[in-house]
Amino acid sequence: MITKQQALEFIYELSKKHDIVLDVPHGYMEIDSETDMDRHNSDFNFSVKIKDKSLEKILTIFIQMNLQTNLFKQIDFPIPVDIDMLKVGQTYRLGTGETLYLEDITEYKLIFTHTKNKIIFGIDKEDIKEIYKVNEHANM
Repeated sequence: MITKQQALEFIYELSKKHDIVLDVPHGYMEIDSETDMDRHNSDFNFSVKIKDKSLEKILTIFIQMNLQTNLFKQIDFPIPVDIDMLKVGQTYRLGTGETLYLEDITEYKLIFTHTKNKIIFGIDKEDIKEIYKVNEHANM
């Protein structure tokens, strides 16, 4: 699951460019674009309402529902993800700052290639505390 710290950092970064409505006691989160022109475009209006009342779960579901949308494609900071959200062929950053390319997912391990030195190695799933999706195509 996404940690509270990851959730807070992500919301802070997102709030620099977008208006955010967050109502944790009611399981609600909504993101609107800051510009009036974008407000009328459905590609810039995202929301989620769930029964769970935790910030981490609300953000996890919000990201799962919207990860492939224009909002997330233009984000130029790391996106916190859960182990269940990982996809082979994507680039991720561990909490340590290492940038890794996901080669394979097994029952107990994630197989990565280090993006700089091309070393292939496996990490036990339970050892991963923080992982972020890296948008390679965003303006970083």
